[in-house]
Amino acid sequence: MLGSLVTILAVGTLGAVLVLGAVALQLDTWADRSANQPAAAASPTVSPSPTGACPATDDDTPAGCLPYDPEALMRSNDAYRQRSSTPEDAALAARSVPAVEAALAALTGSGATFRSQDVVDALTAAGFATVQTTGDTDVWGDGTTAFGIGVSVPGGCVFGDVRPGVLALESGGPIADGGCLEMPSH
Repeated sequence: MLGSLVTILAVGTLGAVLVLGAVALQLDTWADRSANQPAAAASPTVSPSPTGACPATDDDTPAGCLPYDPEALMRSNDAYRQRSSTPEDAALAARSVPAVEAALAALTGSGATFRSQDVVDALTAAGFATVQTTGDTDVWGDGTTAFGIGVSVPGGCVFGDVRPGVLALESGGPIADGGCLEMPSH
């Protein structure tokens, strides 16, 4: 289900970019015509509208195509995952890793199965106000005992993998999408 949602969002975003590009192209064409023609000589004309998007190539773009760079789109597709912070913020966030580990030690150390809400409850009880988890099901809707977590801390985030017997945490800045947890992808 998440994969379908991501696909729908990606296609919708591409469509919006193409429509905005076509509108900008039409506005530029209109502005050029308006600037080059005297007002008295102006007559209504219809300009061709792009009928589709075509990958940009070294060859001529066919009529009716709005060119785009597929490689640039692929690179931007993962931009939402990028974390950013200053060195000072990263160091400050790293100081919170031991507190997050301590809050989850009893839960993960027992080796027993737990739910994502148990992770949220343990971290909230330890004083962390903003906690994100990937939830109790995977992208296919099957139950899971492994969770991705993201905890907002001073300077950024503590994030990682939580499962029975395993606790692997890192620290860094928030992701470009906002928040601390990178969601599973397709």
